[in-house]
Amino acid sequence: MGPWLRFRRIILPALLPNALPGLANLWMSVTKDSALVAVVGYQELALATRLAGASTKHYFIFFLASALLYLVLTLVSNVVFNLIERRVRRGQPKLL
Repeated sequence: MGPWLRFRRIILPALLPNALPGLANLWMSVTKDSALVAVVGYQELALATRLAGASTKHYFIFFLASALLYLVLTLVSNVVFNLIERRVRRGQPKLL
């Protein structure tokens, strides 16, 4: 068995169930409060919210919309990670 096939069939299935919760936690942390999210455009969302609120004087509406967008992004990420974790943990006993 070659190294790539061994990794794909043996190492990765044993690795994923233990690594996925940490990866999900890191993803949520990066999404919420890191400067790395500027690559995806979340920092621009905060700046656009501030500028729109300043120009219309309706800060609450714009920040509420921005917060809802972050909440939706977090909830969708949570659902996706739960589905992936359920998939990689199939066949394992359920933990309480």
